[in-house]
Parts: sequence; C-alpha cells; structure tokens
Amino acid sequence: MQARPALFPALLAQRCPVCRRGAIFSGWLALHPACPECGLRFERESGYFLVAVLIGYMVGIVVLVPVCVMLFLQGAAVTTVLAVLCSTSLILAPVIHRYARVLWLYVDQQLHPRTEVS
Repeated sequence: MQARPALFPALLAQRCPVCRRGAIFSGWLALHPACPECGLRFERESGYFLVAVLIGYMVGIVVLVPVCVMLFLQGAAVTTVLAVLCSTSLILAPVIHRYARVLWLYVDQQLHPRTEVS
C-alpha cells in the first residue's frame, strides 16, 4: 500500500482529502462525483458547496481589496481601478472557484472525518 502524499501538496494539486491521490475535478470546473482512487463521494448533500462560495468571496476580497487600495494610493482614476478590478475578478474567478471547493473539502474532512466509499 502506498503512503498518502503530504497534506499541503495534495491540496495544491487538488487531490482527494482522504487518499490524497485521486483528482477532485474531471474538467476545468466539473467535479468528479466521487474520488477515482478511493471512491469517496465529494458532495455529501445538496447545497454542500455553499460554504465554498463564502470561502471564494473571502479569498476574492483578500486579493482584490489590496489591489484597489494600492491603485487609489497611486492616484489611479476610478475608471482605471474598476477596469483592473473587473478584469482581475474575471481572470481569477475560475481559479478561486476551484480552490474554494478544494479548501472546503479539506476543512470539512478535518471537522467531520469520513472514510466510507460510495
């Protein structure tokens, strides 16, 4: 039996929170229904990833507010600030979406451990 990979590299590689080997996503934004390696169901119930939306908002604020403040301190026009914020948001949205879901899976696994397979 293989040893489980380390937690942080597995999280960054977007792997299953239990076995840390199976991919969480099957496409750019589509989740596997279960881990291809250990069979763990990723979505426990309907609405399971609503907390991931909150995590995504928090990450977006942590990233975008400093950019906004920096631009204002440099004397940028409001239209420039809005253009930078909108373009940055559009570029980062898919990445934040993916990592918010992965982070929620890992946090939830720590709070409510499960090892059952589907």
